[in-house]
Amino acid sequence: MKRKVALIVDNMALSRWQQMALREAQAVVDVALLLNCRNTVKQRSYFAHGLYYAINMASLRNEMTRAVSAEGLCPEVVDFDSVVSDRWQALPEAVLDELEARGIEVVIRFGMDLLDTSGRAAALDILSFHHGDPERYRGKPAGFYELLNRERKNGIIVQRLGDRIDGGDIYAKAYSRVYADSYRQTAVAFYQASVPLLRRALENHARGQKQRIDSLGRSYRLPGNLLALSFIGRLLGRKIKRLGYGAFFEKKWNVATLEGESSLGELMASPVDIGFEAVGAIPEHYTFYADPFFSADGRVVRVEALNGSTGLGEIVELDAKDLSPRGEWTLRAGHFSYPFSFSFEGVEYLMPEAASQGTPYVIPLGDQTEHEKRPLAGLETQRLVDATLCLHQGKAYLFAGKPESARTLLYLYTSDTPFGPFAPHPQNPIVIDPECARMGGKIVCHEGELYRLGQDSTREYGNGITACRIDRLTPQEYGETQVGRVSLKHYKGPHTLNFHDGRVLLDFYTDEFSWLAGYRRLMAKVRKR
Repeated sequence: MKRKVALIVDNMALSRWQQMALREAQAVVDVALLLNCRNTVKQRSYFAHGLYYAINMASLRNEMTRAVSAEGLCPEVVDFDSVVSDRWQALPEAVLDELEARGIEVVIRFGMDLLDTSGRAAALDILSFHHGDPERYRGKPAGFYELLNRERKNGIIVQRLGDRIDGGDIYAKAYSRVYADSYRQTAVAFYQASVPLLRRALENHARGQKQRIDSLGRSYRLPGNLLALSFIGRLLGRKIKRLGYGAFFEKKWNVATLEGESSLGELMASPVDIGFEAVGAIPEHYTFYADPFFSADGRVVRVEALNGSTGLGEIVELDAKDLSPRGEWTLRAGHFSYPFSFSFEGVEYLMPEAASQGTPYVIPLGDQTEHEKRPLAGLETQRLVDATLCLHQGKAYLFAGKPESARTLLYLYTSDTPFGPFAPHPQNPIVIDPECARMGGKIVCHEGELYRLGQDSTREYGNGITACRIDRLTPQEYGETQVGRVSLKHYKGPHTLNFHDGRVLLDFYTDEFSWLAGYRRLMAKVRKR
């Protein structure tokens, strides 16, 4: 059932990301009234904040904030001038009367500045975005102080406006990646992550599901010129450092099994300081091993092996005891990675990640020499990243990312069989958080509960796994809680982690100096084009 709402805009315009959010929410929202504010004027002090305004022009004004017309969103339009008091704006009595007469109690604020919700407006549920985690960052500008302080991620909320700045009840919350050397990329990331959040907020509002904030963070204001200058200097230093790393250092990935037996709970207790039982012996024609998975019977390990000549990933098999190459089976002719497999009715199926080539499929494994592909029904138009299947209570659940957003958004598809037809989960995307969205191994059953392993993509790629306990998993509902992190004491990683009968399999990397690192990176990009 659609919620009847009013929408506040400025001068019959809104940002592109706001337009996209409305389209994403069109199944649950009915814009019954468009409230067009004609007198929103943001006060500016160029003497005190001039340098910040220049940063704003270069960063917050981007393809996601480009102005688009609000014409056509709703045939019923009310033009009004807000009641202005100092920095605050309020809805005039005539607008409040119109909302009351139409029985509209929910208002989405995409326009106006600081909105006064006292008096009669307090009876309205005015929903507004804030790009910041209110427990640490309130006020504005969006993302500036998170980037200045080198936070790992940027909070995003949809809140009900109240009497505390960015302190209202939260109906939806998500996170986006902070790009340490780019304010523009950071801003594009949090606007992109905002798009699916409006629908989620409206659905939660209809169900009365909200989160109250017990402890509010500092309320920030626009930075002065000296702080803005320091901000530019820090970002420039970080960019030089990143370019230097790209030119002269490269990640050397490999796979290993840990000594003895360990559980997920033990690995989360502290950075892993357990010795390696076996380490992959990488042949000369491969650059690295990564993405290791046990076979269904635990006797074989399958990994992505990057071919040094082609720059493409191949799936190869290793002996699970010593991780030596078996040389009996290889999947190539394209770029492959993440060799996840599952068993169904006595047959093991491989589901390699091949998003660069086409739609997802499985390959039955056995004595056959041909790689017989079986497409997954219902996903004929999808390209999925790191797809991971979970068979649970008679249903098949497929967790996967999409190529353009896999590091931040996770999607779920459901079916009665592991071969489809799959349907998108109604809560998609089920995760919006770069700390755990991208899949990093099979679903783990630990002490009677299911856990999802997600790659930590907040800073260095591949440096750690976030463990999330799955609290709800049905065709209608999904919920999870972050409960811990798996990292290595003497190496970086892992970004793929798997278990079999107490044995632990993972990948790791070291940063190694090479005069040819930059050249190899450039050639890899050229080949992928």
